[in-house]
Amino acid sequence: MESVANETNVLVISDPIATILHAEKLFWICIGEVSEIKIDRELADFVPLEMLDEDTVTISYQMLGLRPATSEDDPDQKNDWCWK
Repeated sequence: MESVANETNVLVISDPIATILHAEKLFWICIGEVSEIKIDRELADFVPLEMLDEDTVTISYQMLGLRPATSEDDPDQKNDWCWK
């Protein structure tokens, strides 16, 4: 499958991802990283993008959220945002 990774657009372990989450009447920008890919329940290093909607493909990821920084998060108040 290595040759496939060189010939097509793929999703790879550690690729960054982003999404918008709506919770408690607020919208959050979430940034994360692909942590695991399985095809037919077997671990894979990458998956072609055209396979992402197939039932045999499972993607796991770790999400982080970008939030306004408070004085508790940043006592020097140098940063407007922080990761949560």
